[in-house]
Amino acid sequence: RIDFFVLAPERCTKNENGVKCGGTLVLSEDTTSVLTATLKVQDAVDFARFDEAPLEIPVILRGELAAEELTQGDAVVVTGVLRVSSFLKSSSAILTVYVEAFDVSRDVKDYRDLEITEEERKRIQEVAAGPDVKQKLISCIAPSIKGREEVKEGILLALFGAPREQNPDGTFVRGDIHVLIVGDPGVGKSQMLLAVSKLVPRGVYVSGPRASGVGLTAAVVKDEMTGRFMVHGGSAVLANGGVLIVDEFDKMSKDDRGALHEVLEQQTVTVAKAGIHAQLPARCTLIAAANPKFGSYQREMSLAENIDLPPTILSRFDLIFLIQDSASEREDEEIARFVLKKEDEKAPPFPPEFVRKYIAVAKSVNPVLSEEAAELLRKFFVEVRKKCGQDAAVKVGVRQLEAAKRLALAHARMRLSRKAEKQDVEAAISLMNFFLEEEGFLTELSQLEVGKTTKQVKEEEAVREILKKMSAQAGAEGVLEADFVITCKEEGYEERIVRKILEAMKRNGEVVEPKIGRIKAVF
Repeated sequence: RIDFFVLAPERCTKNENGVKCGGTLVLSEDTTSVLTATLKVQDAVDFARFDEAPLEIPVILRGELAAEELTQGDAVVVTGVLRVSSFLKSSSAILTVYVEAFDVSRDVKDYRDLEITEEERKRIQEVAAGPDVKQKLISCIAPSIKGREEVKEGILLALFGAPREQNPDGTFVRGDIHVLIVGDPGVGKSQMLLAVSKLVPRGVYVSGPRASGVGLTAAVVKDEMTGRFMVHGGSAVLANGGVLIVDEFDKMSKDDRGALHEVLEQQTVTVAKAGIHAQLPARCTLIAAANPKFGSYQREMSLAENIDLPPTILSRFDLIFLIQDSASEREDEEIARFVLKKEDEKAPPFPPEFVRKYIAVAKSVNPVLSEEAAELLRKFFVEVRKKCGQDAAVKVGVRQLEAAKRLALAHARMRLSRKAEKQDVEAAISLMNFFLEEEGFLTELSQLEVGKTTKQVKEEEAVREILKKMSAQAGAEGVLEADFVITCKEEGYEERIVRKILEAMKRNGEVVEPKIGRIKAVF
């Protein structure tokens, strides 16, 4: 935002008739007011040295330049003169280097900035009308990685996105599609994310362990020159209109992940600090990758138990993919042949520049659901709800219906169609089924948000209560583990389930072993 204010000199240099003006700035007809704006320009990541943090320099815009429509995260080209100014701080002079700009223009940093010729538009329309357009575009996503077709298709549809819809009450329903990739180490998750960050015009790549909550959203800092507090947008704000890519998502702290709740659903960042109340846009697609907390994915455990992410975060992702490093002689042979291929043999059907322009043209298309497509989505939602049954702790709800709708509209965009047809909904449902059932990490659809059914939750609570009572009676020495298991079996619980719950409590620090073979509850 631009604030209009007058900077009065601290001390008047004029002395008329022996009387100083006393620090009062006198405005007269001869006074000229100039609109001024200050930009903080940072080195682009591509040009920064690998062993140094990106440098930052203030840029002063005056007159018409100050009215330029620039937003945080834009790449700009500035032409100007390097100047030096000084100001007093604690009786010391501080020199500040800045650029007085003569011209500023936005570099290509968004789909709307891409220059597309008529010939290129015709070529894009021909490709869209041709056969296997989806398969060809999927092949352009991380072409250095063999297979993972469903994951690449999900990422491709996330790049196209769906139109943003406005409700009658003035609120908006997001059109951006969020994707989470959960997989064993070494299956190509990070490489896939890096490939996406290079493919899109505005892609902000963040490593989870090194990202803080304010770094992802926004921070309030004090300007040294003016002493005023300013809002600095974080990664989500910088990715507005693009893609926010977060690697090692599970390694982020609980508080830092919590800062993304508003970004994922409302797509805004609200700041209320130091007398500043501002709401910054963060309309971006989030593509994240996470590792299982036990090193590799445990099939006998639910998704929520395998990754250290709360249900409130998981439920905001439209698609969650599981990638396992399973040994298969045929697949291993194909991967080895692919990796050992020459680089030119791995080339995708279209170059990255063409894919960017294809997506840019597609984003100008705002498809709507046909009656047949809407009916298919309705049936899908009803069937999913039936499969949940009464045993669901948290039922699959409207969020998953909205996710299927967004995927269908994105698929229609990919075809440059203004109407989402039956084939688009079928493609969306196929991906949703792959996400919900085919991978097998959700044994019941009701496990989507919490990873457990009501029956499992009740079993855990009952087993915990039994251990709590037995620990209170046994005292400091604890309970014999064998006696605890026998007691649970007498209460009607399977030994396999009891031991699974007990192992989970040991990992979480809820159970200690005072002596070998003895256990004690500490919750």
